[in-house]
Amino acid sequence: MAGYEIYVSINEMQIDTFNEIAQALRDNTWDLAEKWLESTEADLSRDDGSLVDEPLTLFSELPTLLGGIAKVVGDPSYLMDLGPGGRLYEVAQRFGRFRHETGSRADRLMGDFRALRQRLWVFCEQEAASDFKEFFELERRLNLAIDLMAGAAVEFYSRRSASELLETAGRDKLTGFMHVRAIHDRLEIELARSKRYRQPLFFLRADIDNFGAHNQAEGRLVGNQLLRSVATELGSQLRTSDEAGRFGSDEFAVIMPQTSVEEAKRAAERIRHQVRQIKRSDGRPVTLCIVGASFPNDAEDRASLVNATDLAMDEGRADGGDVIKF
Repeated sequence: MAGYEIYVSINEMQIDTFNEIAQALRDNTWDLAEKWLESTEADLSRDDGSLVDEPLTLFSELPTLLGGIAKVVGDPSYLMDLGPGGRLYEVAQRFGRFRHETGSRADRLMGDFRALRQRLWVFCEQEAASDFKEFFELERRLNLAIDLMAGAAVEFYSRRSASELLETAGRDKLTGFMHVRAIHDRLEIELARSKRYRQPLFFLRADIDNFGAHNQAEGRLVGNQLLRSVATELGSQLRTSDEAGRFGSDEFAVIMPQTSVEEAKRAAERIRHQVRQIKRSDGRPVTLCIVGASFPNDAEDRASLVNATDLAMDEGRADGGDVIKF
């Protein structure tokens, strides 16, 4: 802030005018909020064309931001409130959250702040005396405040979007379950946690019986629908602590932390029963070959745990499927 201190000390005669403009901003907060809403109203739809249910949510804390801008106009040292941890920083980030949660693109978020910048600059020009010689400094203070607000909002928006992209990258698009690589990674993490806290862990796998023949006879679209249905029913029988994944074209895997063999068997029976409610086109129920292995009873590491279930799956398929084999 040293640059500001030098500049203001040179122009002490202008301080009163800056304070007057700041006070005018505070006095006209609600009017400015309404005008800003009007200028962005056309931009309050989601990308799919639907309207935001509660558009005023985005602007509910505008008076707080306008008050912060007014403080900066009067005294640039208040810019610290727009840094991480500051009250205005948190409010600005909520703008980013709102735009993200309503599915808006990042350019719409930036459009909000462009409209705010334009609205405030027009107002400040009207409030300043015609012989005011520090329009450059006034504009600089406004721009700094709005740039920091926009930066905080975009930072939150980008961070949340990046997090979702990473999450999506680890998910199977058809079922919403984790893909095979993500399941292997998560299994490593959960095994390490189980070892650290000396808790059991169960690794369950479920293969749809005769799915290849069904897919060939009915077509891929029908096969995909069957996969989604099985995934839905399987997922409905899991706890929030369990993590499901698509382990192959017609196979699923479930990581079950803090789960004994007996508890896993009961879960497998529930899954088997629930999936049998799904009927194929010929009226026959969908059946599964369900196998599993546990830590520490059957294996001590990820590779051994997966290998144990591979062997059990081979045996289950050889037995004709529709079986639980632990």
